[in-house]
Amino acid sequence: MNEADRTKVVEAIAHHDSLRSSYCWSGDNGNAQTRSRREDYLSRDVTVVVDGHAYRYEASVQISRTKVYYRGRFSKNGVIGTVRLFKGLLR
Repeated sequence: MNEADRTKVVEAIAHHDSLRSSYCWSGDNGNAQTRSRREDYLSRDVTVVVDGHAYRYEASVQISRTKVYYRGRFSKNGVIGTVRLFKGLLR
């Protein structure tokens, strides 16, 4: 794996770790325009090809007035897995 792909993997894991408990966040999340901007900023789609296998991380963030909902999906060749797929790439 080249250095650019390694950086993508590290950033995807860090992003997942920072948002995985986000359903607990509460408080005033601003008006609809601000929430929409934050959703776009926090949502991600990362694909890395290693040894002919496509690894993908999809992060979907939805923000309501009082809560932040996060859905992270890791997959290898379209088969859904856990964050371990990406952590295994760093070994």
